Amino acid sequence: MSEMETDNTSNQSERLPLWARVLKGYVRLMFNKLYYRHIFIVGKENIPSEDNAILIASNHQNCMLDPLGILFSLGKRHAKFLTRASVFSNPTIAKLLRTIGLLPAYRLNFDGIEAVKNNESTFDTSERELLNGQPIVIFPEGLHQHRHWLGEFSFGYTKMAFEAAALSGWEREIYILPSANHYQHWGHMQSDLVVSFAEPVSLKPYYELYKSKPRTAQREVNKIVRERISEMMLNIENQENYESIEFLTRSYAIDYVLKNDKNPNDLRDLLWAKRRVVSELAELQSRDASKANAIYQQAGNIDRAIKERGFRDWLFRENPGWLNVIVSTALLLLLLPLFVVSLVPNILIYLIPKPIVARIKDWMFSSTVNFGVSLVSMPLIYLITYLILGTSTGEWLISLIYTMLLPYMGLFAWNYKCELKKLVGKIKYQKCVKSKKNTDIAPQREALWAELEKEIK
Repeated sequence: MSEMETDNTSNQSERLPLWARVLKGYVRLMFNKLYYRHIFIVGKENIPSEDNAILIASNHQNCMLDPLGILFSLGKRHAKFLTRASVFSNPTIAKLLRTIGLLPAYRLNFDGIEAVKNNESTFDTSERELLNGQPIVIFPEGLHQHRHWLGEFSFGYTKMAFEAAALSGWEREIYILPSANHYQHWGHMQSDLVVSFAEPVSLKPYYELYKSKPRTAQREVNKIVRERISEMMLNIENQENYESIEFLTRSYAIDYVLKNDKNPNDLRDLLWAKRRVVSELAELQSRDASKANAIYQQAGNIDRAIKERGFRDWLFRENPGWLNVIVSTALLLLLLPLFVVSLVPNILIYLIPKPIVARIKDWMFSSTVNFGVSLVSMPLIYLITYLILGTSTGEWLISLIYTMLLPYMGLFAWNYKCELKKLVGKIKYQKCVKSKKNTDIAPQREALWAELEKEIK
């Protein structure tokens, strides 16, 4: 440790400025209580205690929401994140990002070979932070994925971890903690999120190997970390038949959950079922490729036919009749005045991000933009509403109570809109049933499900 210039008075995460702690608390509140409906943390017992040096390696499924999901799963601990260097182009923004714990990572394909040399400074800072007990989070894939699969890993994170150990004179035990995020819906608010942590990988058994064969040591560690991440997430490696397999994870997996007496409304159980479906299909592919390909073809045909008719697969399972449609319509009509009253003061919060999202080429940024813009627009609009009401009526207490109810009214408006979309789907489904347009789908679906029940135990 003598080679390292650092503050040895504490192994705890560095203390953030007051404004940064307030900002973090506000973002946490919005993330955990408003944007997501449920956040499940799996394997929290695998997170090493604060006196350990841990580098968290995660899959990358949802832009800036990935690091937030990990950060808020660590409790009161703070973490630093390596993120794409392009967001540091503005000096003022760069200073803000560094203050709240983001460090620039330069990539060869995007920033050029000269820029990549700047990673030496970032890695050096990260190594010292690791030894001070500061968790470092990195996404070894480099880019977020547009599908449920795990990309290839760069070895940069393993080099950083081993070099931190070298900086300590090989005295400090460094852990790499595999992590994985899984989203119910990538771009929807009020959906669910699972953040998982696997057993950490200690680098200590590999120290001697790294000294003589660094690349071999990195390769062995990377293999273990990547396998553990893959085991926690939905990883559809069969890219050729991705759409068909993904359809089955959205549809058949729910029946599989029910068949195994688990809860389809619990994203942890649903993730388990989806992973089982993918695993069993992969095994079938290796055992009987022709049968697996026939299943993929059937699934793809059914998926396309359902999309052409404008409704979702869950309607086949629930099969709502016209009575259900009538009751749902009546309830929504009854609640329509409350929806209008709830929507009006919140409508700008929904509308402001839309033109920004429309200009973004990478749709995976949409949820990040929606969440990020709402962090600013929501308190600003609510403050303006409070001031206007208080000034115009003189009833400041009542205006305050009304303003405090606005987030709940916004959630009601959002859920009302979701139920309205479901009602439209039910009506389209019933029209297809009445006109017998489903006669070419339902029997195929039943036959496919029967075949899947034979193959997926």
